[in-house]
Amino acid sequence: MFGKLSIEKSHKNTHFSVEKKRGYFVYKRDKKTVKLVSKSLELEVRPLIPINLPDRITDTFMVRYSSLHIGPGESTIVFLKIPIEIGVFFQGESIDTFGFSKEEFVLYGPVDGGLVARNVRGEVIENPNEKGDGKSAIIPLRIKNYLKDAVKASRLLLNTKFLEVYYKDNLVATEMVKLDLHGIPRVRYMNRNYFKGMTKIKAKKQVLKKEEVSKMEWGV
Repeated sequence: MFGKLSIEKSHKNTHFSVEKKRGYFVYKRDKKTVKLVSKSLELEVRPLIPINLPDRITDTFMVRYSSLHIGPGESTIVFLKIPIEIGVFFQGESIDTFGFSKEEFVLYGPVDGGLVARNVRGEVIENPNEKGDGKSAIIPLRIKNYLKDAVKASRLLLNTKFLEVYYKDNLVATEMVKLDLHGIPRVRYMNRNYFKGMTKIKAKKQVLKKEEVSKMEWGV
């Protein structure tokens, strides 16, 4: 489903269609129509983190999930399933973006200094389906509590500038993420994929072999 799509005459899938005319192609999805002038057509279909609709106003998104109570010194690995958006590109330019969830935003932190983030509802799953559904992504998350008291975790704030996305057929996953519960919790982007044999979409500010870190100073 994802990747390069070469079209000679016409194409149709569950999301959009393409039809060849004299000297150009017509891309259609619902009421959206785009004319593409080219003798031969190649589109790229990419899975996207859900922060682009209706407009991209932030690089961060907040995943809310069922509460996990982490005892002192304990750690766990969970998988968060979140909805994605799909982007269609022609010659590197976005011609369409669509998604599968309601667009909501949330303020993380105080009014005078907090962050506006896309609000994403996540589902904690034990055994991710490696076939995928083409509409959601899996976030492999390791949580470790370094504190002397138990901590309730139900939120994960991620920065898309650091977060790499992978895909294979209908399966979409982010890189592995660690949530370290200190006085100020830290989110670490591990530059590694949990699943094998997937294609990577490199994050904008991710540096090769460098672990990026962001903070959740207003709680998890």
